[in-house]
Amino acid sequence: MSADAGVVRGGRGRRARRARDARGAWVVPALIFVAATLLTAFAVAKLRYLDWRPAGAPLTWWQLLQSRAPLWYTWLLLAPPVVWLGRRYRLDGDRRTRAVLVHLAASFVVALAHMALVVVINGWALLLPFTAESLWERFVNRVEAIVEYEVVAYWAILGLSYAFEYARQVRERELVAARLETQLAGAQLQALRAQLHPHFLFNTLNTIAILMRDGRVSAAVGMVTALGDLLRRSLDAGAGQLVPLSQELEFAEAYLGIERIRFEGRLAVRVDVAPDALHAQVPSFILQPLVENAVRHGLAPSLRGGTLTIRAQRDGDVLRIDVADDGRGFPAGWRQAPRYGIGLANTIERLRRLYGDDQRFGVADAEGGGVVASIVLPFQVAPVAPVASAPSRADPLARASA
Repeated sequence: MSADAGVVRGGRGRRARRARDARGAWVVPALIFVAATLLTAFAVAKLRYLDWRPAGAPLTWWQLLQSRAPLWYTWLLLAPPVVWLGRRYRLDGDRRTRAVLVHLAASFVVALAHMALVVVINGWALLLPFTAESLWERFVNRVEAIVEYEVVAYWAILGLSYAFEYARQVRERELVAARLETQLAGAQLQALRAQLHPHFLFNTLNTIAILMRDGRVSAAVGMVTALGDLLRRSLDAGAGQLVPLSQELEFAEAYLGIERIRFEGRLAVRVDVAPDALHAQVPSFILQPLVENAVRHGLAPSLRGGTLTIRAQRDGDVLRIDVADDGRGFPAGWRQAPRYGIGLANTIERLRRLYGDDQRFGVADAEGGGVVASIVLPFQVAPVAPVASAPSRADPLARASA
């Protein structure tokens, strides 16, 4: 990344933080406004219900509102300085002692300023005597009556501002952690997926070498051609983690085209895929390791070859995919100590990272002999798009090939 790009991103980050701080600065005043409205309404209703008559003169609703509203709404003017002091002298900073002393002094100053403001506004609204002596008397009476509550109000506003700031920081840290976790999971999935390509390529090149050594040049040339088609499909597939099942079946057909050359007519393939499963989203390259494992370890050791069967169907909210062979079955002792190769091990890990506990992978004895590998994962429908050659029962993959 260039220095200019870093400056731009840094500038954007600072602007974003300032925008968040500006939005957060309005949270506390907004809550104070709501609280002031509720408390004023409660006080006015209470006084009206008790029929309060100072000095024998009844007060109207409007007069009651004028007498009580300034007590609460004036905190809207003083809340921003309190929030600013809280950020300037942080109680959770390195110099806590100084911050505590500053806020203790500020709480009394703000409390006195608030009471003086209320006295002036009330005197003006209720047409009370507006001489210096009368104002001072009302101010002293208010200080003697409620100064401790005013100080508590200061600390309440300060605590409220800290609470919302901490909540915002927690949300930001959670978002950053979630973003990093997603990026890490994506990188790990890409690494697991990338391991499949060299593994498969090595096995195919090894087969081509064997054909050349045995003098089967035409078969080797045919396999090289099929390998080129397979690699082209692999590159065309892009880097997406999820693809339609129909695309996976096309890739499996390209791979099986290579294996048919090696088996020389001893490999049969059958496909039984429900129509509604063709557009289901599955992890990319999820079939190829299962198909390769069945061919190489189930069917290749047998001189007669065998049949590979691919099944897929929807079962409620899940998609079930089976890849079965009628080959030799499990090696001796494998059930007691299962060992997976690179392809199947990566498949299991990718399923776990993509779906967590909502997926299952297993291998078992197939009916009539052989092994069946099964994948169960959440059924998700891919966006319907024109498919150049969607697999069907008329496609090469869907019919038995001798």
